[in-house]
Amino acid sequence: MEDATSADYGPIAPIAAIHEFGAPEAGIEARPFMRNTVENKKAEWTKQFSTYLKGAIGSVGVEPAFTAVGQVMAEDMQAYLESGEITPALAKSTVAEKKRLGYTEHAEKPLIRTGDLMANIKPMFVEDITKV
Repeated sequence: MEDATSADYGPIAPIAAIHEFGAPEAGIEARPFMRNTVENKKAEWTKQFSTYLKGAIGSVGVEPAFTAVGQVMAEDMQAYLESGEITPALAKSTVAEKKRLGYTEHAEKPLIRTGDLMANIKPMFVEDITKV
């Protein structure tokens, strides 16, 4: 996501951060799709990671385990966005604006307009965290 951009809105990572934490000075409420997904799925991911890691030790290394669980995490975040369960709900004026602009398929769902945010939630294996 760090290098991803939206043709309509620019870099995706700052947009995701604004949605995740809000921007009160701009009147944007927090809609924490990442933190909520982590809270709801962390036990499941821990079990999956443990299973993958046990299979990886002594053979192919840990990267496949991280990559596999990272993919599941990305898919779970995308599913949460698609669910439309993110709160707070959109204001009626925002829904009307989305419809007016032609974004009718997901007009009622927070955080989905062009689909660029959801499409750019991807796993990234980082061997050296200091290089991120």
